[in-house]
Amino acid sequence: FFRRSLVSPCRLPEGFPPAMHAHGHGSASSENQGRWGWAKPFVAGGIAGSVETVVTIPFETAKTIQQLNLTGGGPASSSGAAAGKTSGLVGTMRAIMASRSGFRGLYYGLPAMLMQTSMKLGIRFAILEQVRNVLLSLNLCCTEEVSPDGKTRKKVVSSLGHMISGTLAGAVDAVLWVTPWERLRVLRQAQVGVANPAHTSMWLSLVRVVRAGGIGNLFYGWAPTLTRNAWMMAVRFPLYEACMSGFRKTNNGVNAGWHPMACGLFVGAAGSILSNPVDVVKSRVQAQGSSTPGATTKGLPGMWPCAMEIYREAGVPGFFRGWSARVAKISLGQAVIFFTYEHTLKMLQ
Repeated sequence: FFRRSLVSPCRLPEGFPPAMHAHGHGSASSENQGRWGWAKPFVAGGIAGSVETVVTIPFETAKTIQQLNLTGGGPASSSGAAAGKTSGLVGTMRAIMASRSGFRGLYYGLPAMLMQTSMKLGIRFAILEQVRNVLLSLNLCCTEEVSPDGKTRKKVVSSLGHMISGTLAGAVDAVLWVTPWERLRVLRQAQVGVANPAHTSMWLSLVRVVRAGGIGNLFYGWAPTLTRNAWMMAVRFPLYEACMSGFRKTNNGVNAGWHPMACGLFVGAAGSILSNPVDVVKSRVQAQGSSTPGATTKGLPGMWPCAMEIYREAGVPGFFRGWSARVAKISLGQAVIFFTYEHTLKMLQ
């Protein structure tokens, strides 16, 4: 599956500029991966994820607090000023800083988020590039890209191919890695402003959650996490590639250094709005049991019961709770991720 022989049919034609984007993610082209193979996108993705986490976690914390307090009676309703008593991104952030947690409250869950995001993006980009290579080698879901002067043609992955590879990458990283770390992060962030928090650190939460319900307790909420990730990636990567392709057509067939950031900003906003409803359900599911040290989930409702509970509490608008914080976080995050990923990968070539 990872053999370099899968890459050979898709070399760039003579004279075609070896700039960003051969079939997606620019310098991540299969013909340039060299001896590192899948490891290059894995390393570049991990670095991009770490940078993105440090920059955007305050928005993630605000988003989680908003989602857990639909009417002031949600799972985190005990979290004082930060619990369902404010609206909007700025108001929520101010309330978090005014609570017992102070400024540090904005960074609750940072260790779990760093572990989750760096590995998640490493896994995601590695799988993404390998699936694209396979599609190209089998001549499936491919199309041709013509240089601006019309002299050279290049086989590239089509929009459907980007959708398939993105969906598979999002589903795999959700099941293998994202779910347990999201569980720990949400449990920690649900404690913002709580007088006597049950979850005071990532490692303590990990031990208590596993001790109370076994390894399976960490994977509570896997269904909405998988649904959200697969859906977001199915939208994000085709849009990103279309955006980068559009820039190339206006820039002599190459992408400028700032193009990944602009395209990342665009696809981040679009994807976050479309996937917000399932993200609200995921946060509600994974926050269950946050008031107890072990966060036990035995007898607690799953994805669909939680969705119905949200609808009863706040109607359709309830599924878009936290959208402003989420759009800000993901838009900025995707701009940072794609910019860092493209340029890191270029340096690794």
